[in-house]
Amino acid sequence: AAAAQRLIADLYRQAPADGVFWATGSLSHNWLAKGDRTGDLFRLGVGLQLAKRNVEKAKGKRGKEAASLHALGWGHFRVAERSSNERHLLISRNAFYAAVEKTNKSKELQSWSNCANGLGLAMEQIAERTSDLDLMHHAVSMLRSSLKASIHVKDQDALKYRWNNLGLALTKLGELKEDSLVLLESINCLETALFLKKNRKNHWIGNQH
Repeated sequence: AAAAQRLIADLYRQAPADGVFWATGSLSHNWLAKGDRTGDLFRLGVGLQLAKRNVEKAKGKRGKEAASLHALGWGHFRVAERSSNERHLLISRNAFYAAVEKTNKSKELQSWSNCANGLGLAMEQIAERTSDLDLMHHAVSMLRSSLKASIHVKDQDALKYRWNNLGLALTKLGELKEDSLVLLESINCLETALFLKKNRKNHWIGNQH
């Protein structure tokens, strides 16, 4: 918390007043990303504290609330991946859910897809840890909706991740149900993700489901 406060103080000296929120969001993302790559819990903690600060600053400000809640969801999700404490996953799910609710799907489809993707992943992790079949179904449904939205807006950068996330969730659903058809669909999704990763600029994969 002290490190995050020091970083924010530096931002106030360097960034224009109306740019501190977005600068803090970018800084939070960078700390979380590096902490995630290296497994550095201190960096993850600083990134999470920065995200929390932005949620407080964004309250009541349309256009900022969803962005700050999305970042907060990822902060808690990254910590939860390295912890058996369910609290971080539950907060992550709630933050993503609030972000989805505060995003206008008809006008901000790409942002909605990003928030829905986070919500689906958080639900998937909770369902896997608790062997909750119904929740895993909800997670798959949310990830499928996120994928369809990314296809609609032709979000090429996100698509390989969306296909991969759906494929992994379907794998877990297939294992819980012992359903070979679900597992076959998961293989199709994962192969599509791999294809897109290898052929980044040369091919377009639409909705196959």
